[in-house]
Amino acid sequence: MALPVVHVKSSLLLLALAAVVPLVVFCATAAWLLVDRESDSLVHTALARNSATIGTIDARLLSSIDALRALSASRSLSQHDLQSFHTDAQAVLQTQEGWQNITLAAPDGVQLVNARLPWGTTLIRHLVEPESFRKSLSTGAPAIGNVSQAPKLGGQAGIAVRLPVLMENEVTYVLTAVLNPRIFQDVLEAQRLPPGAMTGVVGTDGRLIARLPRVQPGTPTSRDYDAHTRGKSQGWFRGTTLEGVETYTAFSRSDLTGWSIAYALPAEAVTGGMQGAAFLTLAGLAASLAAALLIAAWLGRLISRPIAALATAAEALPASVPALHVKTHLLELQQLARALQTAGERLQARDEELRVTHEELRRQAQHLQEAAQKKSRFLALLAHELRNPLAPLRTGLALLPGTAEPQRRAEIEAMMDRQIRTLARLIEDLVDVSRIDRGQLALRRERLDLNELVRQAMEVAAPGVQAKRQTMTVRCPPEPLHVDVDGVRLIQVISNLLNNACNYTPPGGTIEMVVTRHEASARITVSDTGVGFTSQEAERMFGMFVRLREGRERSNEGLGIGLTIAQAFAQQHGGTLVGHSEGPGRGAVFTLRLPLSRAPADASVPSPEAPGGQPSLAGRRVLVADDNVDAAETLAALLRGESFDVACVHDGLHAVELGLSWAPQVAFLDIDMPRLSGVQVAQQLRARHGRHIVLAALSGLSRAQLEVQLAEDVFDAFLSKPADPAELLRIAHLAEPG
Repeated sequence: MALPVVHVKSSLLLLALAAVVPLVVFCATAAWLLVDRESDSLVHTALARNSATIGTIDARLLSSIDALRALSASRSLSQHDLQSFHTDAQAVLQTQEGWQNITLAAPDGVQLVNARLPWGTTLIRHLVEPESFRKSLSTGAPAIGNVSQAPKLGGQAGIAVRLPVLMENEVTYVLTAVLNPRIFQDVLEAQRLPPGAMTGVVGTDGRLIARLPRVQPGTPTSRDYDAHTRGKSQGWFRGTTLEGVETYTAFSRSDLTGWSIAYALPAEAVTGGMQGAAFLTLAGLAASLAAALLIAAWLGRLISRPIAALATAAEALPASVPALHVKTHLLELQQLARALQTAGERLQARDEELRVTHEELRRQAQHLQEAAQKKSRFLALLAHELRNPLAPLRTGLALLPGTAEPQRRAEIEAMMDRQIRTLARLIEDLVDVSRIDRGQLALRRERLDLNELVRQAMEVAAPGVQAKRQTMTVRCPPEPLHVDVDGVRLIQVISNLLNNACNYTPPGGTIEMVVTRHEASARITVSDTGVGFTSQEAERMFGMFVRLREGRERSNEGLGIGLTIAQAFAQQHGGTLVGHSEGPGRGAVFTLRLPLSRAPADASVPSPEAPGGQPSLAGRRVLVADDNVDAAETLAALLRGESFDVACVHDGLHAVELGLSWAPQVAFLDIDMPRLSGVQVAQQLRARHGRHIVLAALSGLSRAQLEVQLAEDVFDAFLSKPADPAELLRIAHLAEPG
C-alpha cells in the first residue's frame, strides 16, 4: 500500500498546530476558570466575613436581652413600685456599656419610667419605633427595632431592644434598653477592611444602622441595595453605592434581627486584576502560536532543502550505492522518536504522580477548611456561651448595693453562684474534651453502688429541672448494683444526660430515668418529652461541637460537647451510650449500659469523730500563698471566719520564709507564683515539717492535670480554681492542733 506524499514543511506546520492549538484551548479554558474561581472565592470570603459580623452583633444583642431579663426580675418591678424601679434602672444603666437609656412602658405604649430623666418628669404618651413594640406584645418574646430618635433626649438616635414583662401569664409592661448605634459602628471599625472596601449594617426598614465609610445612623441605603436584597437571606450583586461607586456587594441577613450585613468591593478591584491576568494569558498564547508557526516554517525549510538536495543527488548515483539509498527514517529522527517515547512515558508517569498528589492536596485542603470552619464556629459559640453567665453576674453586682431585703439578696447571690458554677462547668468541659482528644484521660476506678451515683447525678441536674418546672421521675431497683467505675466521671455522664434532656424539653415537660439490671450489666435509660431528633441527626449527635437546634428553640447553655464527653467516658468504662428518637417533637431516649462488678462493693469505713464533738480551731495556723491578691485575701477571710489563724503572702520567697519561721499546720499554695513556684515552696516546707503540715496545690489546671504534672509525693490535695469553699474548709480542718 502506497503511503500518501506529504511535504516535510507541511508536516511541521501541522505538527505545530496540533501541539499548540490544544494548549491554546486549554489555557483559554483555564483563564476563564481562573476568573470564575476567583469570583467564587471573593463571594465566599465576603459571605464568611458577613457571617462573623452577624455573629458578633447577635451576641451583643443577646447579652443585652439577658441583662434585661435580669432587670425584669427586680423586686421593685414585681411590686409595681415604679419609683424604686426607676432607681434600679439607673443603677443598671451605669453598668451597661453602649446602653443609652432604659424605659418601661405600659402595653398601650404610654411611657412609665425613663432612666435618663428625673423621676416625676412628664414622659411621652406615644410609641417610639412602634413596630418592635407591637411585635414584642404579640409574640411575648424579645424584639429588636431599627434606628429611632428619642423625642425627650434631643432626637438622639438609638436601637430599641424590647422585652415583654409577663405577670400571671399576661404582658404587664414592656421593658426597653436603647442601644447606641456606636457599638455596631465599633464592630465594623474593628475589622481590617482592604483599601476601597465598604461595609454596613442595614435595618429591616432599609435604613443604615452603621457603615464604613461613616454616615448618619438612619440614612436610607442605595436603591440598588434595596432592590437586590429585598426578601433574600444572602446573595451577591453588582450595583452603585451611596457615593456613586460601582461595587460588587455580598449581603447576609441575621435570623435574630432581620438586619442585613453588606460587604462591598470596588468593581474595578474585583474584575480588573482577573481580567488583566486573563488578557495577558490569552495574549501570550496568541504570541506563542504565531512564534510556533514561524519556527515550524523555518524548520521545514531547514530540513526540506537538504533532503531535496539529497534526493536529487541520489537519483544521479548508481543504484548499488547503499549510502544514498534512503529507504527508512533518519537515525536522528528514530533516536528522537525513541527519546520522545521515553520522555512521553516519563511525563505520563509524572502526570499520574502529580494527579495523585493534587488529589491528596485537595483532600487535605478540604479537611483543613472544614477544620477551620469548625474552629470558627466553636470560637464564636464559646465567646457567646462565656458571655451568657457574665451578663447576669454583671447585673447582679449592680443590683446588690441597692438591695437591702435579705431574701432578695440571697436570691441574687444564688443566681450569681449558679452563673459562676456554669462558667466553671464550661471550663471543665473544655479541659475534658482536650484530654479526650489527646488520649490523656485516666479513670480512678473504685467499686460503688450505681443507685447512689444516680442519686448524686439527680442532685446536680435538679436546679435546671426545677427552673423549667419540669417533672423528673427516677426508678431504681431495691437491691444495690455494684460497678467498678470512676464515680466522679460516671456522675458527670448521668448528669450530662439529664441536663441534655432538660435543655431540649420545653417547660412543664417530663423526664424519666430508669435503672435496671440485665444479666451481667446495668442499664440506665433517660427519656424525655422534648423536641426529639431525626435519624440523620442521630448519626452525628455524638460528634464534637454538634448542637441539634435546626428549627427548634436552642439551649442557652453548653458548648455542644456534653454528649461527646459522656460517650467517651462510657466507652472508657467498658460500656456504651446510644440515643434514639421517633422523630422531631416526639422526645428522645438515651441508653447507657455498664458492666456490673463481679463482687459486692467494699464497705466504706466511717471517719472517726473526735471525742467530745468538733475540736476547737483556735490557734491552728494556715498559710495562704497566691500572687492573685484578691484570691488570697478572700480565701484568708473565709478561713478567719472559721476561727483559723491565717497568714497571707503573695510570692514564693515570702511563703518559704513565713512557712519555716511560723510553722503553719496547713498551707494553700498557688502553683504559679513569682520568685519561687508553689512546687518549690512545698518541697522546702515538706523537708522542714515532714507530714505535720497539710499541703494543698491551687491552680487553673484540672485536678487530673495537676496530679500528672506534680508527680512528686509532696502535696496532700489538689484544687482547681475556682475551688469549692466547702472543699477548702474540709482540707483546712485536717490541720493538727498547734
